[in-house]
Amino acid sequence: MKRHACIALMLTLATLSLPAPGRTPMADHLPKDTLVYYAWAGRTDAFATSPLGKLAEGDKVAEMLDVLRETMLRGAPGESGRTMVNHGWEMASILWQRPCAAALTDLALDEDGGDPIPAATMVVDLGEHKAAFAEHLDAIVEAARAEGAEFQELESYTRLPIEDKFALSFGFDENVLFVCFGQANLPETLLAVKAEDSLATNAAFTAAMKDVAGDAAQLSTYINVTQLKDVMEAVVQREAPPADDDTDGAPSMVSRIVRAFGVQKATAMASATQFVDGSLYTRTRLMSPPPHSGVLRLAAERPITADDLAALPADADYVAVSSIAPQSILEEIRRGLGTANERMAAQLDRALENVKRQTGVSLEDELLAGLGQTWTACMAESQGGFVTGTAIWTPVRDREKLTEALGKLEKALAGAAAPAGEMPARCPRCGFEELSKQGDGWACPRCGMTRQRWQQRRRRRHRVEVKSMTVGDTAIHYVSAGVSGMPLPVAPAWAIHEDRFYLAPWPQVIQSIIEAGPDSQGKHRAPRLAETEAFVRIRSRLADNPSVLIYANTPALMRRVYPVLLVGGTMGVNALASHTPLQTDMSWLPSLQKLQRFMGPTMVAISADDKGLLYEEYASMPGRGILAAPLALFGAGEWLTCSRQIAPANVQLAQPPTADAETVIYAETPVLLDAETEPAEPEAPQAPQ
Repeated sequence: MKRHACIALMLTLATLSLPAPGRTPMADHLPKDTLVYYAWAGRTDAFATSPLGKLAEGDKVAEMLDVLRETMLRGAPGESGRTMVNHGWEMASILWQRPCAAALTDLALDEDGGDPIPAATMVVDLGEHKAAFAEHLDAIVEAARAEGAEFQELESYTRLPIEDKFALSFGFDENVLFVCFGQANLPETLLAVKAEDSLATNAAFTAAMKDVAGDAAQLSTYINVTQLKDVMEAVVQREAPPADDDTDGAPSMVSRIVRAFGVQKATAMASATQFVDGSLYTRTRLMSPPPHSGVLRLAAERPITADDLAALPADADYVAVSSIAPQSILEEIRRGLGTANERMAAQLDRALENVKRQTGVSLEDELLAGLGQTWTACMAESQGGFVTGTAIWTPVRDREKLTEALGKLEKALAGAAAPAGEMPARCPRCGFEELSKQGDGWACPRCGMTRQRWQQRRRRRHRVEVKSMTVGDTAIHYVSAGVSGMPLPVAPAWAIHEDRFYLAPWPQVIQSIIEAGPDSQGKHRAPRLAETEAFVRIRSRLADNPSVLIYANTPALMRRVYPVLLVGGTMGVNALASHTPLQTDMSWLPSLQKLQRFMGPTMVAISADDKGLLYEEYASMPGRGILAAPLALFGAGEWLTCSRQIAPANVQLAQPPTADAETVIYAETPVLLDAETEPAEPEAPQAPQ
């Protein structure tokens, strides 16, 4: 019972310590040499008036939380468990609205040779809610005591020993709550921190946060990379076996991995998220001075130019543009593997040699050498639909070399049909078992099946053909294939059109791109993404010289996946209601129009400069990266609702919305959310001339 009570209390406090997704809250209450810092600014005005804030306070979200609370109460063990849930819930309702920070202040080596002992803490400025919070906390402690937990009441805090050298401690420093886990003396360390000698006065911390944090950052993160690398090195060195003559003085695994990724000069990582026009703008920096190597060197490649974006159609749902050449990526992979583990580098070289042996083409010296540096992946309705209308293209560097390499690949594919194989032990038609006695030119004495007919059947079942179609002067090559009698649902296609190489899952996708391309005067036949107002506006918020740029028309993507979301959400709700105590309700999923009005386009930019690596994201939804944005939308639906605050009844949506209208209308989320202002009817943008 005692153990269960300890675990319940730990889980309650640990759950409350998880901040949701500003300048640097509570940094003046943490040690100056803190390793990891993660802070939440609380329920600020910027948060409360944002789409995310209105979502968090919507009626449907409150209903979902009520169901979750009732489910936890039903599953709580006994009266003490229900007491912990009730009071823990009230504590959480206070905590999420207050400035707080979670931190790893130390990771000390155990002098007795045990595992490293962490020093993790959460500090919260409770303000005027301190008295109410303390009452709830006291009630939880009394319930845990009733279950056998043995608390130690010390002068300034309460401690719950877990095992030797480990403890869970909590207490108050005026209106500041602190919760500590790990090192038993951590509370004394926190209580001794003075504002003038705290993390807030750490020069490296303040410089890093100044670079990324706005005036009203909602979420802040800082990692002392230099100190963390030293801690990891010390842990690995202690666990390493005694050095012999061959390994003495050799770099440790930590050092090799750090050099492999090119972050040996990295000193800190800092990130901050703030609200900009109702959307979330995240800026993350890995501080590392030049010259760059490894991952940072790749990001410091030639920046993306306007010409790289010129071919993107205006109705693109998802776009990823990278000026990082595949040759450079392969070179860095080989270098990194060689630094970390030479055997792995040798395996890579053998794999590349095996590809060359089977296809007759050198991936590095022939295929990639003929291709350019900038690569673009684009999914658009006009190219063939959601997912199916995806294509990749890159400039052609050496047309002659590329054409020769593609010709070799086509021959290898054409010869990829299954060989006749060895003589079967039994007749493949009737199962006659003494077939092997018939010799090489066998014929089954029972059913008449011959070797020649068997070979033909195998080739039909394992069919690979390279075909082509012509669009204007461009030949589009594609593969028609079947494996084990099953026809493939895709026809991988490629073509060299003008100065670009195109790759797509079907030839019609490439055909659509060619037909929508520039006319004889060099003017595109269809509107371009880079000319739309929404794209230009969001692009102007991010760095001017990224080496990677990713864009997602999130409202349009939601419209594409909403049918699947309805079916999958209904199945999930029914499954949860049938097999778990959680009584979910399909009414929690809002309508498509409300979802789209809540969302705006998303853009990510990655670049490198004299300070290090910079990651930026502008999005209406919280997240870190949108490389899997379409998949993320499937899970987002259950938790999204806009209710009356998000979609005023007098705001109407054109039916059906055009691709451009989606991008522009739903990017104006702050206007739609302004309850005191009657928004005007949005107009679809005119196609660029």
